[in-house]
Amino acid sequence: MLSRVDNQNAATTAVAIQSFEAKNRITLPNAYKIFLLNTNGGRPTPDNFPIANLANNQFGRIQFLYGVGARHPTVDLDIVLNEYTPSSVPHGILPIGCTGYENTQIILDLRGPGEPVKFFDSIPFWGNNIWNESYLYPVAADFAALLASLKTDEEVDLSVRAGSEN
Repeated sequence: MLSRVDNQNAATTAVAIQSFEAKNRITLPNAYKIFLLNTNGGRPTPDNFPIANLANNQFGRIQFLYGVGARHPTVDLDIVLNEYTPSSVPHGILPIGCTGYENTQIILDLRGPGEPVKFFDSIPFWGNNIWNESYLYPVAADFAALLASLKTDEEVDLSVRAGSEN
């Protein structure tokens, strides 16, 4: 479960978030808006998240969660989202954080009900810019569930060990 967020961006406002939503024709989930208002992104602790159905990789590590009007372009929600615009990524796929491994992303899937969080294995995508739903792996039912699912390195080690004993 999330205990703190370090290296936060400068504070954002509800008006800035509404502007981002209007510009990109999306509606952010309330839990995510509250997170942005409280921290505006940053480096979460703990930072390990579960990934379902990804062979040989039960957990990922969040390097940074993006913010609105962030101090660095690489962690600015609007700039990162617009990197996908000219490509074939469907409208409603919102990158919300990076894992630090080969441009892989944590995304909110805003295309349907529930706003699930998924891991986007963008390595094959960047090689050909052809979208494929198989690049997405379930992480959490929604943003609040993602924050609740975060684990320390010790918890991951215990979980992996317990899984290998079955």
